[in-house]
Amino acid sequence: MGTTIKERTIEFIKYKKISVKEFEIRCGMSNGYVSSMRKGFGADKLGNVLSAFPELNRDWLLYGEGEMISSPSPPPLVVDTRPRLPINTTGGQNEVLDGVALAQCEQVPIVPMFPNYTFTMRVTGESMQPYIYPGDEVACLKIEEPSFLQWGRIYVLFTSQGVIVKKIFDEGDGIRCVSFNENYPDFIVPKSEIYSFNLVIGLVRLCN
Repeated sequence: MGTTIKERTIEFIKYKKISVKEFEIRCGMSNGYVSSMRKGFGADKLGNVLSAFPELNRDWLLYGEGEMISSPSPPPLVVDTRPRLPINTTGGQNEVLDGVALAQCEQVPIVPMFPNYTFTMRVTGESMQPYIYPGDEVACLKIEEPSFLQWGRIYVLFTSQGVIVKKIFDEGDGIRCVSFNENYPDFIVPKSEIYSFNLVIGLVRLCN
């Protein structure tokens, strides 16, 4: 013959090594509630019990099913992500950037082998071949301090005329933008027209 809810409640109290009185106090019950209990808990008292003792298995308490103590839920899986900007970098200056809010960006799981980076963007155009091809996705680190710029490295520049990816060099009041593809000549972008410098620290290429 199976045990009753009252008997299982007393068994749980013994398991917790507390007194019946303490159990009643923690569950908002009157003194002597457990000893006078016949069929079981009312809905409000059951809620109090499960709130006071979240480890108690509800099905075990009510029906004698399963284990007394619920198995702890596994911690939620936390996936670190970075925004993928909904803009393509180009070899020229033909896509105007009005400003992109993070809410507009798809969140993509980080690429673990890359150093810390701020966002990713897809590349179009052939000006950076053979190092960067159309369809490559570049990971970029936003450089907050201009003194940290590394001349001769590849950057994504957000400018008043668009978004470009180039190897850059200091030219006083401007930035000389250099392509790897010899069919694309160098050009100068005034520093006053550059909103941000973003160092390319890695890329992902899909194989056809």
